[in-house]
Amino acid sequence: MRLIRLKNNDLYYIAKSEEIPDTLNDGKMTWKIHKPSDFIKDYLRSSTNMRAIIARTIPDWGFAMVYYVYWYNQDVDLDKLDQTLKYTITEPIEFKYTIVLEYDVISCRFCGSAWHTLLPASSEFAARPVVQHHQFIYRNFEKLVCPNCNGSFDPTVVAILAKWDEVERQERTMSWIGLPTIE
Repeated sequence: MRLIRLKNNDLYYIAKSEEIPDTLNDGKMTWKIHKPSDFIKDYLRSSTNMRAIIARTIPDWGFAMVYYVYWYNQDVDLDKLDQTLKYTITEPIEFKYTIVLEYDVISCRFCGSAWHTLLPASSEFAARPVVQHHQFIYRNFEKLVCPNCNGSFDPTVVAILAKWDEVERQERTMSWIGLPTIE
């Protein structure tokens, strides 16, 4: 994990070979990290255009959120970047063609199919200058529609990673109501 500074925001960059930790200690306090799903962790291990970052929230909350830096320009070798990004840096050129996103499973309101997706970062994080700098980029992405029925998504989907299968749906539903999951 490497501390980087982008537009006056301290963010923690997670290389492909690194696991996202349970906590983050910045020398002043320990932050509990919201853990990503198994799907997104597996996706990150093979991704050539996305890495995880950790952003601290308001100190009183005591937790940090995992977001995703998505490179929409494929000219950056992220495996090489993982090796060279070793120090706190400001405005690295390698981050010029990036947007900060969050992961969620979104269901189509028309056909009900569900998808692993990347969305514009939440309003809490979007207020940060690093995201405001790239807000115009969201508008330049083609509005993605459901691959199953061509219905529009709400909220805006920047990338569709994979279809969310029925086993995942059952496991998630059972965990919400406190039942043991299928193994």
